[in-house]
Amino acid sequence: MAYDAEEKVISKIAEQGACVIIGRCASAIIPKEKRLSVFIYADDKDKVRRVMERNKLNEKDAAKRIKHMDRMRKQFFDFYSDTIWGNPESYDVMLSSSKFGTDGCVKMISDAIRKMEESENE
Repeated sequence: MAYDAEEKVISKIAEQGACVIIGRCASAIIPKEKRLSVFIYADDKDKVRRVMERNKLNEKDAAKRIKHMDRMRKQFFDFYSDTIWGNPESYDVMLSSSKFGTDGCVKMISDAIRKMEESENE
């Protein structure tokens, strides 16, 4: 039931124009030709550091939280999507925030969107 409501909201937002939707299986809802699906991942040590800082947790609790959240994300995505969470075939682009940083990932995504728009206008 909740997913049906999310699906309707995501579809409505996407129909209104350009938007950014993080998670919620948006890649399974929005037609492939109308979206750029991006998976951003990081090295374990970087994920732990970020969660420790953001949530004021010690290393052990941060690692435990990451494992739990990743497991929940995978279960949700795998259940509602026709592809597998984290597999390259499920996304248009996969970026390492450990390698490129947040700003680098934002730039690469922005560049990819511009390229998509250029090819649509040709």
